[in-house]
Formats: sequence, C-alpha cells, structure tokens
Amino acid sequence: MEMDAPDKKEGNPDSDAAEPRRESGRHRLFTVVPERDYVAYMENVVESLRLPVFAIDHAGVVTVWNRAMERIFSPKDKALGCPLKDALPQMAEEQEGIVWTDVLVSNVIAEGRDVEARRFELTTTDGPRPFNILASPIRSPGGQLLGSVVSLREVAREVAMEEDLLLTARTTSLASLAASLAHEIRNPLNAISMNMQLLREAIAGKQEDSEATRGTVDLVLAEVSRLDKLLKDFLGFAKPSPTRLSIGSLNETVRETLDLLREPARKKSIDLVVEFGDLPDVLHDTDQIRQVVFNLLLNSFEAVSEGGRVELVTERRGDWVRIRITDNGPGMDEKDAERMFELFYTTKEKGSGLGLAIARRLVEAHHGRISYEPAEGGAFFSVYLPLKIVSR
Repeated sequence: MEMDAPDKKEGNPDSDAAEPRRESGRHRLFTVVPERDYVAYMENVVESLRLPVFAIDHAGVVTVWNRAMERIFSPKDKALGCPLKDALPQMAEEQEGIVWTDVLVSNVIAEGRDVEARRFELTTTDGPRPFNILASPIRSPGGQLLGSVVSLREVAREVAMEEDLLLTARTTSLASLAASLAHEIRNPLNAISMNMQLLREAIAGKQEDSEATRGTVDLVLAEVSRLDKLLKDFLGFAKPSPTRLSIGSLNETVRETLDLLREPARKKSIDLVVEFGDLPDVLHDTDQIRQVVFNLLLNSFEAVSEGGRVELVTERRGDWVRIRITDNGPGMDEKDAERMFELFYTTKEKGSGLGLAIARRLVEAHHGRISYEPAEGGAFFSVYLPLKIVSR
C-alpha cells in the first residue's frame, strides 16, 4: 500500500524540503558562553564599550557605570548606588529649559519613550565638554519598565568644526564686502592724495603761514598713506595671492622677517630673544610665512610695554615644525581670545582687526594651524606647519 508523502507544512525532519529550525540569538550565544555566565558576559560587553554608558532604576539611582564613565567622569564606587543628581550633578541642573533627572524619570522610565538631547554640557575630568545624550527605557522580559540606560557621545570636535565653518563663512562674506568697499574708497583717496601733493608744491615757496600749512598737509598725507595701507591689507585678505610652496629653510625665512622688525623693537627697547631649533627643510611659501611671523611679532610688540620681552622659538614637534612666539604683555581675556582670529575684530584703539585673521588664513593655506594660549603674564602663539603635506 502506497503512503502519501508527508505534508511539507508538517515539518517532517526527514524531508529535504523541511525548513531548518532557527536558533535564537540567545541560544546561539550559549554555544560560546555558558548560560550560567550570561550576566557576567553582558556586563563585560557594557564595560568594553568606549562610549560612556550608565543606567538608573525607577528611583533615579545609578545601577550601571561603565569604564568609560569612570575614565571621563568619576570612579564607579562613587557613582553606583547613588542618586544620579549626585553622580552627575549637571544632570539635575536646568539647561535650555531641561532638567535631565526629571526627563529620565517622567518621560523615559514612566512613559517608556526614547529621549535625545544635543550639545548638553557636562563637566568631565578635563573640564566642560558637550555631549549628545540618548536615553532609552529598560524593560523586563514581561515588558515592565525597570529603569533607563543612557549613552553619551562627546561632540567637542564636531562643535569646533562647525564653529570653524561658521567663522570661515562669516570671514568670506566680510572679505567680499571689504574688497568692494576698498575699491570704492580707493579712487577718491587717490584723488585726495594727488591734490594734497599739488597743494604742498603750491605753498612751498610762500613764507606766510607756510610752516603751519605744510604741517597740516603732511598730516593729511600721512593719514591718506595709512588708509591706503589699510585698503591694501583689505584687498590682500579678500583676494590673497596663491600659495606657492617650495622646499626651504624655515629658520632663514624667520631670520629675514626679524631683520624687518629690529628697528621697531629697538625704538620700544624690547628684549627680543630668538632661538632657532635644528629643523629639516620645510615646504612653505616664504612670502606668506614671512607675513605670518611679521604679523604675530608686531602684535606682540604692540602688546608689551616699554622694555618688554618677546621670545621666538622654532622647533620640531613630531611630523610638525612649530614657531612659538611668547610675550610678557597683558594677554587677553577669554572673550577676546575666542574672537581674536575673526576678521575686523580688534581690542586696539587703532587696530584694523586684520593681522591675526590674515595670519590664520595663510597658515591654513599651508595645511597648518595657529593657536593662542594665555601665558603667565602674557600671550603664547604657536604656528604649526606640517613636514608632510597631505591633500585634503
């Protein structure tokens, strides 16, 4: 008697057409990790994350605090079992209308919702840092809400990049405006200068009031010359010359710049101390780096008082060379330091706000970077130029 073939839907294990039984992820894990070690294994997973992660229970008490949290914030023994407001005090402070300890309890744990916040400032062992925060509810196998797990991602670099992009966009816009204004102003300025020269020649042979008149004319011509230099700086920033890189001695470029500034240093009795390090030849545009060093040194000369001290050091730092300029002037407060490289921003009575902005643009054209740090009783500028140029 012939038997009917078993229905494939019956799932006959002897049939080639039968679907293989799918093994759950948890059961698959147990082929590697014994079930009795599952909890320890999951703890190791959380501990191994480079991302800071912590968890709290329904009462807001910390139950998980991984190694990254210890490294960035505080030791585990000072966090576990403590209210979150004590372990991370900033979470209990209002920022932009949000108190995170309240949000975690009322929104994440009570309602079971994911909540995210961007650029939330927390105090780390290295000082305040911005973090993106993502909080999710923790549920039991039966769906009961037990607490919340929170991950933190530091975004200081992203914030800095965005600020640089905004500064570049703002600078480009201002530079374009400056170029237009410079062209509009230059024509009448040239006319004023030419006519003042003619007036000076006309009164040269007259005795009556000639001395006073010549003094007035000379003053006007000096101001016209100053404005003309300012316009040249505007146009130089708005339409910079292309960077022409060539291999050469950075020390020699700096030395040539110093020769141009010996006289200003002497007039103010500035103690100019120079130390040249043993540097390999560097790919750079000599004219542009000369301009950078000139602007930074002139800035220091103007900052120090009569008889002040300015130091310039060149040195190798790994794959970079550094030009370090230090002075014993008054330095800058934090607000001014944040804006010092902005176009037209200046704290000087007769400053144009162009010197440091030009220096920054020229250094970046070399794929380098320029930085400022307050020094004890002064200022500390560093210019880094790469020994290896990388296209970007």
